[in-house]
Amino acid sequence: MKSLFTIILLVICSSALFSQVEEYNDLVLGFENGTIQLEKDLSYYYLTASNSYLAWYEGYTNQVYYQNLINGKIGKIKPKKGRGPFEILSIRGLVIISNQLFLLDSQNNKIVSYNMDKSEFVNEFITGRYRIQFITSSLEKVYGKAINRKAIYFEIDPSKEEIMPIEKSFEENFTRDMNRNIFRFEGPFLANSEYLISVRTYEPSMYIFDLDGELNDFEYDETNLKPEYEFNEFGMATRPPLEVNMNLHDAALKPNSNIIYLAREGYTEKYPKNNRSILYQYDYVKREYVGVLETGVESIGKIATNDRYLFVYDDKNFKIIKIKL
Repeated sequence: MKSLFTIILLVICSSALFSQVEEYNDLVLGFENGTIQLEKDLSYYYLTASNSYLAWYEGYTNQVYYQNLINGKIGKIKPKKGRGPFEILSIRGLVIISNQLFLLDSQNNKIVSYNMDKSEFVNEFITGRYRIQFITSSLEKVYGKAINRKAIYFEIDPSKEEIMPIEKSFEENFTRDMNRNIFRFEGPFLANSEYLISVRTYEPSMYIFDLDGELNDFEYDETNLKPEYEFNEFGMATRPPLEVNMNLHDAALKPNSNIIYLAREGYTEKYPKNNRSILYQYDYVKREYVGVLETGVESIGKIATNDRYLFVYDDKNFKIIKIKL
């Protein structure tokens, strides 16, 4: 009788855990002519991709969607709210390595992994007293950045199932504007096999942390984004130079290159009006802009890349566009 009760309890617990997962086929949400049309008037965040999967988060309903880029099927996760195993209070980021999706829960100080092939949770990585606020990944590892008075980086090797602080971790002091409650170092967080890159949202600057332990902190030049004064025949300036708005919406690394795509509001000579359909291409090794990419999207919100495609979320028309690289 006792063993029967145990079995029933396990079935109920398993049902409760996996009822968080729903799977759809590609007839519900799929790339049609390179586009996924999302439900309108909702809030979508944290677009991320690997060669096998694409994932995004919808904040109003607290659901994560993921699409298998090979067979087109789409799954949906609605995590249970709480502090227990595989329960999440607040999703603050997500990244993909191969078929695993990693969800950052900054309130519970943990990162939860989920196997999209099997539609099941796999592991939890607890960060202890450090609250990780930003998450990114290379092809093989997940990286988190925790901020207190300084920043410390963590890395997760999924094959070892553990989270470890990076020994020569980046110790950036930061300031906080108490009136606007904005962290100076808040912004897109990127990674490849050599570097961790923090791109600031409100300033034209970035930190590059060499995984061997060296740090570069530099501003990137905006002058070539600003049209020059125009002068009349008497040498009088006829219009002032346009300023660049520093608001950065997102950033992504171009695969197998030194190029960062910057989705920002700004102006160039070619695009004299505020244009949110273009991505600025910045070479972080040469420290210079090398071009712009016209996406055809009306209003870029979030971007992600894999080896073959650039994915762009149009936050005005609620759709994700797939562009071949």
